[in-house]
Parts: sequence; structure tokens; C-alpha cells
Amino acid sequence: MQDPKNSKTTAAEGKSSKGGSDKVPAASPRGGTIGILAGVALIAPVLIRELTTGTDPFLLLPVALVVMTFALAGFRKVQGGKDGTVGRIGLILGAAGALLLAVMLGVIAYLDIVNNTRLQSVTPVYLGVILLLAGIVLFGGASLKAGVLGRGATLLFMVSLPLGILLDLMGAFRGRSFRWGPDLVLGPGTHLGLKVMGLALIWLGYSILNKRKQKVDTA
Repeated sequence: MQDPKNSKTTAAEGKSSKGGSDKVPAASPRGGTIGILAGVALIAPVLIRELTTGTDPFLLLPVALVVMTFALAGFRKVQGGKDGTVGRIGLILGAAGALLLAVMLGVIAYLDIVNNTRLQSVTPVYLGVILLLAGIVLFGGASLKAGVLGRGATLLFMVSLPLGILLDLMGAFRGRSFRWGPDLVLGPGTHLGLKVMGLALIWLGYSILNKRKQKVDTA
């Protein structure tokens, strides 16, 4: 006869091997990959604008903003809701700001290329920036509190762009500003903030993939 205790132990082990507490979330690799892609998509147009003369990768910015929106959603899914209501609000505000900016940049490009005209009001652009910054700060703060994502990368992502814009407003940089299309001028602090935020996104994505690999190896 089989010992009932051994039978229970075997059943418990079988259940654990099928997917207990050590199971890796299915969203982990997706969140890590999209984070790396978002970082590359954000850094690439900024570097192109800085390093090449006469090249304006204006239309790459909306693409980068849309990819970053998916990255934020992937990061939140990796956290499994541990970032709470504040994280959800941050995601909503950040996504709304990024998508609004993407649409407005597309409108600016269309008016310039097709109609040869300028944007009449930049208020929606400012609103998109405010929503994006508020979303980044809230999402980053909630993620730090949740402790699922890497703290260093999360903090870097959280402060890079807001700090870069603030330094530009304070006139802390004496470098030249960069014109994007006919209606958008970004200061050197903002350019630096975008590059650092892109590196933070790559770091976050890599840490997610690396953590998942470690869990798989342990299992």
C-alpha cells in the first residue's frame, strides 16, 4: 500500500511543477523586450538629430512615444498590480500624454509637409507634455514602492525627463537648442533627459528578461 503522506507530497510536488509560486509570469519576456525596443526607439531619433547635419527624424518621435506607451503597459503587467491604484493612474496619464503628443507631432508634420502651414495653437502639445511627465512620476513612484522592477532603473526613468526639462527652464545648459520640424524646439537638457530615459527603459527591459531567465534556471 502507498503511504497517504507520500501520496500527498507527490501530489503537491506535481502541482508545484505544473505552475505554483515559482511560475514565471507570461508577460515578463514581452515586457522586457518592449522596454528595450522603447529605449532604442527613443534614443535613436535624438542621436540622429544631434549627430547629423540637415537630418530631421521628426516622424520617428511619434513612433517612439507609441512604443513607450506599450512599454509602460508591459511594465505594469510584469508587476502584477503591485503598483496599485497610483500605478494605474500613472499609466493612464502617461499613455494619454504620450499618445496626445504622438498625434500632435503627426499633425505638425502633416501641416508642414502637405499644407505648408504652421500649427495654430501649441496648447495640446503642452498638455501632452504635462500629462506625460505626471504619468512618469506617478508610475515611477508606485513602481519604486512595489519593488518588483529594478529600483535604480526605475528611479532613473522617473526623474530623467522631468529633470532635463526643468534644467532647460532654469537655463542651466548653455548648449544650442534643437529644432524639430517647424514648431518644436527642444533644449539640450530635454535632449539629455530623453537619452537617459531611453537608457533607463533599456535597463528595465534587460533586468526583466534577466530576472525571468534566473527564475527559469532555478526552476
